[in-house]
Amino acid sequence: MCARHRVSGMLVGLSAFVAVSFLGAPQASAIPIKGFEMGDVAQPRKNLLLGEALELVNKGQFDEGIRKAREALKSDPTLAPAYEVIGAAQVMKGDVDAGLSSLKKAVELDPKQSSAHTKIGDVYMARQQDAEAKKQFLKAVELNPADNRAHQRLGILYDREKRVDLAITHYEKGIAGTAPDYVGIKVDLGRLYNERRQFDRTVELLAKVIPPESANTTGHIVLGTAYLGLKQTDKAIAEFKIARKLEPDTERAPLSLGIAYRENGNFKESLAELNQVVKIKPKWSTGYFQLGETYFAMKNSAAALESFRKAEQLSPNPLSVQKRMAEVHLADKQTDQAVQIYKKIIQSGRADANTYDLLGTTYQMSGRTEDAEKTFIELTRKFPKEAFPPYRLGLFYGFVRQYDKAIAELKTALSRSPEDPLVLKALSVSHHQKGDRPGALAYAQQLVKLQPANLNEQFYLASLYHDERDFPKAVGIYEQILSKEPAHVPALNNLADAQAQLGRLEEAEKTAAKAAGLAPENATILDTYGWILHRRGKDREALAVLEKSAAAAPENPAVLYHLGAVYHALGKNDLAKSSLQKALRISERFREAPDAKKLLERL
Repeated sequence: MCARHRVSGMLVGLSAFVAVSFLGAPQASAIPIKGFEMGDVAQPRKNLLLGEALELVNKGQFDEGIRKAREALKSDPTLAPAYEVIGAAQVMKGDVDAGLSSLKKAVELDPKQSSAHTKIGDVYMARQQDAEAKKQFLKAVELNPADNRAHQRLGILYDREKRVDLAITHYEKGIAGTAPDYVGIKVDLGRLYNERRQFDRTVELLAKVIPPESANTTGHIVLGTAYLGLKQTDKAIAEFKIARKLEPDTERAPLSLGIAYRENGNFKESLAELNQVVKIKPKWSTGYFQLGETYFAMKNSAAALESFRKAEQLSPNPLSVQKRMAEVHLADKQTDQAVQIYKKIIQSGRADANTYDLLGTTYQMSGRTEDAEKTFIELTRKFPKEAFPPYRLGLFYGFVRQYDKAIAELKTALSRSPEDPLVLKALSVSHHQKGDRPGALAYAQQLVKLQPANLNEQFYLASLYHDERDFPKAVGIYEQILSKEPAHVPALNNLADAQAQLGRLEEAEKTAAKAAGLAPENATILDTYGWILHRRGKDREALAVLEKSAAAAPENPAVLYHLGAVYHALGKNDLAKSSLQKALRISERFREAPDAKKLLERL
């Protein structure tokens, strides 16, 4: 049971998106007073004077609007919308304290005046009193769930707090019902979709509202990042070029272009753009980090390490840079240098759980299992309440075939994270490798119940039933998978075998033929098809398929046994004997080895 390296292999792509997403940070980080809007006012038209006041304020005639609203109050001193209009006009003309007082008077007279709560929240937000602002916006959406402005502001506030799920929820509610050409916080929402790697949603959101002629630089960068995530590199580069034209003297566009060119394999252009970044901002660690990424992609380890060292010196939090330097050493098979970096991070007291994981994995993959075990045990000691440390230690014990210890650690992880699919899968695999098939099935069933739409986990469960020779249950799941994904080749292959085991050879042949048509060079798929043809008595057809399978997998004993059996059926006993002898030389422990021995004895 191999450990999963949680950073290595993903960091190149992730670093690109993190860097570009950073450039698209929320533009509405503070709402200036001058951006304060009148917006909606509850039931202003029920009073003629108040309606006139609202029109005057919307035209920018604030003093006249205030005067009209005060006239309305003479006839009805409890008219809350009048105070809301007065308060908004006062804020927009610059008398913020008076405006806030008037808006508070409005909600005092009518606590259900949701639009007034939103305006009070705007004032607090402009003053960077986020906690007070949030209270007002939450009250506004409680009173009026369709208050777009309040939802938009809440999205911004939660965005600042890095509470991405809540930010997305309120941004989405904030754009509901807006005009098709509205941009506003859609750019921020797109940026969060990018962080969640939901790139298709960003494109759907922004492609029509950020046309090439748009002057929204951040919009082009966010949209370009989404295209980059979807591997549509040419479209990404086009967006980033527009951004650079709009902002020729900033680092945002050349950084994005440098990343995109690297992803496209155009390293010369990538280096040119990223060198421009470090020229514009010579003390910015991100520029040097991305420059190092391009050198690393070019397999120029010396230049990559030089750039990463500069990034490390400039970064206020150099942990990720140091880890990347270790990965450069690992790529060059310089294990000791990588180990020293991880140890240095740990000794500094700044190590997170991932650092211990990386050090332990490095030890494990280099055969230093005692050091790996000590590292993973230290990981569990340093982070005693988290699920990941015992999960990782459990994977290690599975790797060294100490399955009882693996299961014990994984159960600890499950107690801390009862619905973690990775832990459930690891427990199932550990029980299976230990030989406890019922235990493996029990955890696999939990896994599928937890993720009923995950075809990979359904396939895993079906494979366990298959191994247990419970072919009817296996067939049922394979067929369910294929109803959703008809070209799922592993499911087709296994279904064909299970059908054959149940004596349904005609169906099995059709299923195996379909699998072979989809994967004509796959030795395992061809072996299944060829063996079913043999069982159907079609030995000449089987021979052609199995010879192709053996050519693709000359060291697979099961394939060689099947080929030998077909040679024997066709009277080619010398070839049969040679194929069977080779199969048994390779292994005497494959499932059909006893059958291969019996056939060889007869020859």
